Amino acid sequence: MAGAYHFELVIAKDSKETKDNPVIVYVTDHAGAKIPTVGAGGTATILSGKQKVSVKLVPDGDNRLKGSAAYSSIPDMKVVVSITLPGKSAEQARFTPLVTGAASHPEHKH
Repeated sequence: MAGAYHFELVIAKDSKETKDNPVIVYVTDHAGAKIPTVGAGGTATILSGKQKVSVKLVPDGDNRLKGSAAYSSIPDMKVVVSITLPGKSAEQARFTPLVTGAASHPEHKH
């Protein structure tokens, strides 16, 4: 969740070595309706082990932004996404995309 928006991050989950991989963010409202990304821009900062890389995200289709970066898929990877839609303030969301189970959602008790 990022303000009035919901960001869905899609990354390569099986990149054992550092190589060029896609970074895609889908933008919807909280009801799941697509939010157009024409004129939007953003960045994704990937922290993977000792690596830190910043990716420029550009519009790519109806409601998504896309970029590419050299990263490896490791369990403790963290990604900070910041997106600015036309005429709006930047919204930010943090992800731990490869953490599974209860640890990925500490606010939910199982």
